[in-house]
Amino acid sequence: MAPRLTSVPLARLTVAVVVGAVAVSVTAMTGLATTPASNGHGVEQVDHIHPVATVNVAKLDSEPVGRSSFNVHHLVVVPRATRPRTATASQSAAAPLDALGGDSAPKSSVASGGDDGAFDAISSIDMQTGGTGAYANTNGSLEPPDQGLCVGADYVVEAVNDAMRVYRTTGRAAAFHDVPATKSIPLAQFFQRAAGGTTGPTDFISDPRCLFDHATQRWFVTVLDMTSVPAYPAFNRDQNFIAVSKTSDPTGDWNIFSFDVTDNGLNGSPLHPGCVGPPVGATTLVGCLGDQPTIGTDANGIYITDNEYALAEVFPVAPPVAPPLQQVPVLRSGVAQLYALSKQQLVSGSDTTLVRLDTNGIAFPGPAEDSPWQSISPAQPVANDTTPEPSMGVEYFLSEVGGPVGHNANQVVVWAWTNTASLNAASQNLNLTSVTITTASPSDTFFAPDPAAPSSQPFGAYQKDGPHPLAAGAGDPEEELNANDDRMNWVTLSNGTLWTNVNTLLSPSPDATGHTTDNRVGIMYFQVRPTLSADGSTLQASMVRDGYVQVPDNNVLFGSIGPRVDGATVMSFTLAGVDYYPSQAWARIDGLAPGEAPVVHVANLGKAPEDGFTGLGTLGGQGIGLPDAPPCGPCVARWGDYSASQVDESGCIWGANEYIPTGVHDSLGATDWGTGIYHVCPKPVVASTGVSAPAPTPTPTPVVASAVAGPPSLPNTSAQSLPPLAVMLAVASTVVGLPVIRRRRRRDA
Repeated sequence: MAPRLTSVPLARLTVAVVVGAVAVSVTAMTGLATTPASNGHGVEQVDHIHPVATVNVAKLDSEPVGRSSFNVHHLVVVPRATRPRTATASQSAAAPLDALGGDSAPKSSVASGGDDGAFDAISSIDMQTGGTGAYANTNGSLEPPDQGLCVGADYVVEAVNDAMRVYRTTGRAAAFHDVPATKSIPLAQFFQRAAGGTTGPTDFISDPRCLFDHATQRWFVTVLDMTSVPAYPAFNRDQNFIAVSKTSDPTGDWNIFSFDVTDNGLNGSPLHPGCVGPPVGATTLVGCLGDQPTIGTDANGIYITDNEYALAEVFPVAPPVAPPLQQVPVLRSGVAQLYALSKQQLVSGSDTTLVRLDTNGIAFPGPAEDSPWQSISPAQPVANDTTPEPSMGVEYFLSEVGGPVGHNANQVVVWAWTNTASLNAASQNLNLTSVTITTASPSDTFFAPDPAAPSSQPFGAYQKDGPHPLAAGAGDPEEELNANDDRMNWVTLSNGTLWTNVNTLLSPSPDATGHTTDNRVGIMYFQVRPTLSADGSTLQASMVRDGYVQVPDNNVLFGSIGPRVDGATVMSFTLAGVDYYPSQAWARIDGLAPGEAPVVHVANLGKAPEDGFTGLGTLGGQGIGLPDAPPCGPCVARWGDYSASQVDESGCIWGANEYIPTGVHDSLGATDWGTGIYHVCPKPVVASTGVSAPAPTPTPTPVVASAVAGPPSLPNTSAQSLPPLAVMLAVASTVVGLPVIRRRRRRDA
């Protein structure tokens, strides 16, 4: 989620902070609540929602551009919802270097370029200057972008904070790097909220996610939307918005749904303890916020999960912000909320069943300082997925629990929400079960510093030295990239197994010039096989394999994984360090022999350091919970907060990540981020040897969809196609286990 700074001279950025995002609200959209229901850990309340608006993307792009009275520039900094904790001596001390699970993992080499069809996507400048009509140029400066990406039916849809764009995957085979980027569509315009501004009732739109459902050939885009009444930043309502395309063409018509997640008993939401009553020193911040909604699907439903914080925990009542960003008492602590919606009803545009589940009532088995349950992420099946699904229906989720002792940990929690077929019935009877498993070896652990312990290891990723005029002008050093925490942001289902990954702390590289004592950030990944009994009552799971990606003298962070049904598996992530400005990179993590490290390929090479306003002075200190006294050291800027990977119908694997394309700042001189999209088309995997078959033939290139973006945008140079689906499904990959790592979690909204 993203905080906002109102427009001020850059010299005053560090004292004019208000948490929020960008956009404005005009209409309130309520669900029709029914009688609350209960079924063990399956149902808290059943509602029905209905489409409240429609939008046509092609028409949005063709609206006449006019000067808008809402054209108020503002900065948006994504806020941290790190909950306060009391640090013990053991928590505050830096972890022994030999305790970091990934240190002994094989170290990757880096290769430049490759057949990855990489192109520049939405940047902070595109985001800020997009829109048509009353929405033209109404987005302000914001970071980080977050990353929604979905691919299917010869289209690519990208959604970031706070804009979206549609691309085609077919078209000219030439490169389009020299073609000017077309306007992006503000999320406020797409979701039919009011244009951006800071006066009057406003909205905070953030955390976009995107899903293409191959079964129904429909597109789904979600965001959170917080309303301020009478004016920003008096937040008093939070909603999840869902846009559903009416056809497989994302440039056509979409239905828009929403449901209230303020959970104060109003507007159809349930009444949760901690979501009522004004916070300390305020009278307007009443209710709760659902942070970082995720999205997944099975045959029957669309599933959204978020982490619920009382508004008083996340938003200060007035600037300037003093650490921590939240007030006391802690009221909800980011407890996970699960939502299930009938996919059939969403697609038909009819009244839609919504099932809610608050995990606050489920016993938490991990360390007390890691409670409650958070970031229970639903799975997205890949194209051509072969996972058997019981007739009753099931959606799988993954999370971590901080066990067995917090910090370095080696446990993953597998969840199954069963009987999802009842989403299409007259009454709903879902049941949530879970099982905790350990990594392949007890030494395979992941670690992220405790945010309650200021003297613990900073969880920032250093970057290559370079010009950083914004930070230098504020008297600050070059910023680091915030690795946030160890939440599982992206879960993919392919051929009966679930894939996910987490950021993890690594010890310093002795040869990292200028950073020989600075810890690094790596990625630990997991492949998990769930097994459900025929009646859905018993869930078992096993760790198929786990492993690490780490690069000497550098950092990798915010990964997402695209696992193809034949076993070819690609992870997408950010690469930054002594040798690299923040870059987009990827690695094949299948078919590795014991002791073999994956080769890291650079898809989009960063051209300059991250130099955004969230790393300045006060904000930079808050990034990792350090004392709030500029100049900060290290100064840590918001990054991520997540990436995205997808597998298309032809077997190509796509990735989208934040990186720094030029170093040119936006019109306010406040941000320089961009995003990149690439795709690779691995050769089919041969089951008997785990190696790839002979080279396939090339496929076409992605261009900006003409109905949305006008001229083609960027290239797909030498991607490769695959044999027919029948051949792919006839082979399977041989995977070899690698090591892993773990830690206790920090939360950021």
